[in-house]
Amino acid sequence: MSRYPAWICSPCGRKHGKKLPLLASYHIGDCGWCGMEHVSVTEPRDFGYPDPPNKRRGRGPGKKPAMAHVTIRLPRHVVDRYPSLKEMRDDWVRYVEELISGTEV
Repeated sequence: MSRYPAWICSPCGRKHGKKLPLLASYHIGDCGWCGMEHVSVTEPRDFGYPDPPNKRRGRGPGKKPAMAHVTIRLPRHVVDRYPSLKEMRDDWVRYVEELISGTEV
């Protein structure tokens, strides 16, 4: 029997949760439902303890993440500066981590 995931991202929480949170605290981590890494996650209790990923067909850690996790839209001139989407995402993750940690950006 697999363990219940400790963290869930907001898109998975809204999609699979049993309720929407009135208040939740987020940090950068890995989603136990879709497998996305370095995204904003919170505790599953905030979404009413959604069914574990293995109870749904074809989802869970290790699966290819859904593109629905894109939460911001960047202007074309910003996107064009990056040679790949992975490099753009990694750059933005570093930026958000620096903001959270309070180091100079």
